[in-house]
Amino acid sequence: MVFNCHSERHRKYHNLSHVYALLNDADIYEKEIRDFNAVCFAIWFHDVIYQTRRNDNEEKSAEFALNILKKTQCSP
Repeated sequence: MVFNCHSERHRKYHNLSHVYALLNDADIYEKEIRDFNAVCFAIWFHDVIYQTRRNDNEEKSAEFALNILKKTQCSP
């Protein structure tokens, strides 16, 4: 589902290429990152909800990520 969100046609920036670039950056700095898995999760879910005419994308993305964590029984 996250792949589908980041692959929506209207996305010019917050797309899979952007996620891939950020994950590459995280890999470069992995030794300096305290919780690498949390950072990678945040990368995948930041702006997973992205509607160009709305101003609550970050909030909706956070809610989406929290629901995923609950479904997988992980703690935030």
